Amino acid sequence: RIGRKIPLILGVLTSALGSWLFMNGDLVTIMIAMALFGIAQIAFMAGSSALFADLVQQENRGKVIGFTNFAGYIAMGFGMLLGNYLYLSSSPQMPFLGTLVLAIPELLIILLLIHEPKEKAASIQDS
Repeated sequence: RIGRKIPLILGVLTSALGSWLFMNGDLVTIMIAMALFGIAQIAFMAGSSALFADLVQQENRGKVIGFTNFAGYIAMGFGMLLGNYLYLSSSPQMPFLGTLVLAIPELLIILLLIHEPKEKAASIQDS
């Protein structure tokens, strides 16, 4: 109902806020940051699921989502290794600063490259 861009933008902003709180917080703000990370993940999943439904034919969705999950988990593993290296070699805040810096291109990509569909899908009541 609210489209694709809004949950993706909210996910990026909420994740960035959570990273900032996690980096600069005490115990209470770290707990708030973890809740914000969960909310950001929910927003990302809602927006990306809607994009998959728009862009991929129904018979190919399983393959595309499976490959996307596979590639995402591989990238996540390399990201954890890189984050550990940055944490140990420079400062404990460095992985979180990287997250904040990368939020800017993410927002630009969402704002400039993702467009809402011009026509709404027919609801079940219309058919």
